[in-house]
Amino acid sequence: MKKLSRLAVMLALVLALYWGATLLYLPATILTILAFGFWLPVTIALMIVYPGLEKVFKLEETINARRAAEKLERGDRTPMIPSSQRYAPKNWLQRRRAERQQAA
Repeated sequence: MKKLSRLAVMLALVLALYWGATLLYLPATILTILAFGFWLPVTIALMIVYPGLEKVFKLEETINARRAAEKLERGDRTPMIPSSQRYAPKNWLQRRRAERQQAA
């Protein structure tokens, strides 16, 4: 619970600093407001909060499970590389050695 309250304080501090600086320098920050508006401070705040959300709700696992289920439902499969191509010699020296071994 203490970690959550620290995150909440950090979140509020980031938002307060952004909007405080914006209001303090208002004539000069009109372009900043137009360019960044609400998404910049909210994105920074979410970056602060995300590790806690990930830990509690297991977001990545849930998203990956949903993606895998959707792929299975659609019938998508990952392309398989034939073993002959996977282990094929990459350059002329390796090809020559392979040819010599096969000839012997």
